[in-house]
Amino acid sequence: MIHYTDEELERLAPNDEILPKVIEAQRRGDNALAMELRRQMIYPPVALLGLKRNLGPNWIRESGFNTIEAERKFGKDWLERDNEELTKILWA
Repeated sequence: MIHYTDEELERLAPNDEILPKVIEAQRRGDNALAMELRRQMIYPPVALLGLKRNLGPNWIRESGFNTIEAERKFGKDWLERDNEELTKILWA
């Protein structure tokens, strides 16, 4: 189980306002708006590492998702680095 510090939770707090808008846009079938809103969200490193594993680093680059938390945890070159190495850092 992942435990977040108060500081980490504070950095993710803006998602509280964005996520309901994403859900509403999807419900209405407005996929373009939903994706635009997803680009504004702040993703935890574990989520971004999962996306990298499943969809690849190029998908993340092309999506325009905010990767600041993964860069903070793994370093700016995290998309080029080995997933197993990043997993060790994540769970250290």
